[in-house]
Amino acid sequence: GDSTKHLCAETRFSGGIYELFMGQCDLVAALHPTRFENIRIVPSTYDLAGIEVQLASQLSNTDDWQTLLRRAIQSAVDQLDVDFIVIDCPPGLGFLPVNALAASDAVLIPVTATPLAYDGLMRTLPIIDYIRGRFNKALQLHGILLTLVGRDMVGRKTVARLKENFAKDMYATEVPLDDAVVEASGHRLPVSVFAPKSRASISYLNAAVEFIERQDLIRRRRAGVPGDPPKRPMADLKSMAQAGLVALHESHGQVARDGQALNENRRALQAKLSSGRSLGQSLHFWLVNAAIYYRTPFFILLILGLLLSLFGLASAILVLFPPAR
Repeated sequence: GDSTKHLCAETRFSGGIYELFMGQCDLVAALHPTRFENIRIVPSTYDLAGIEVQLASQLSNTDDWQTLLRRAIQSAVDQLDVDFIVIDCPPGLGFLPVNALAASDAVLIPVTATPLAYDGLMRTLPIIDYIRGRFNKALQLHGILLTLVGRDMVGRKTVARLKENFAKDMYATEVPLDDAVVEASGHRLPVSVFAPKSRASISYLNAAVEFIERQDLIRRRRAGVPGDPPKRPMADLKSMAQAGLVALHESHGQVARDGQALNENRRALQAKLSSGRSLGQSLHFWLVNAAIYYRTPFFILLILGLLLSLFGLASAILVLFPPAR
């Protein structure tokens, strides 16, 4: 999976989530260290793609296949020594999502600012209710986190619709559309390590702080403690986390230098493409860039395109028929 690729330097493992589900190892044996301190992972491989077909012949209808992961965690919880267990899975009612939801305390749903993602969210919420009713009565909705938030009209309408219908569940943090995320993915690193001061990295940091605050509230409610938890000193918490991210970034100095070189090469390429062009051609070039990178609304591009076409036509007429002096 993507998490395995981005967190682990190794690509081959003696045990992982597939072996755990198949009963070939326990959770402790399936845990592997990552490139980052205090983070361990149960890796997934391509073998996981066919697990439902393989298990279908082994598990009868009376077997509790929906709670395999929960039982694996419960049997090893005293040996794990962790603060949080994060289970990354797609939405749906397949073997993996059902096991993940049945084993979880709460669900955090990342949603991109697109109509299709909104429709996906509307299909996911009934699934959470179904799992809560059948297998995990303690399951809660931790929140909805907006990601890839751009400045296009469709995205803004989707964000407004989400906030209108799910106000109490929305994270205050919104993760913006940021080229640094794509570049970090190309280097198989989290954006918080590749570019800790980028807009996306800072937004994910804010989301992590908000996650901790919401988790404190969930724990207090389950313990029957009235009132909200005391507010943590947000500035201190963020500064500590930011310092840790910068330290991670510096420890991966070569990757950072590669990223800087990539940005320099891209700027040099843009300079070469724009050199030797007329003013109209240069404006058209940057207009196309605005459409690709900044998701400028189409009607604005159309108006600007018409203006540039008129400007180019006027320039051509002046070149062919210069005014008499």
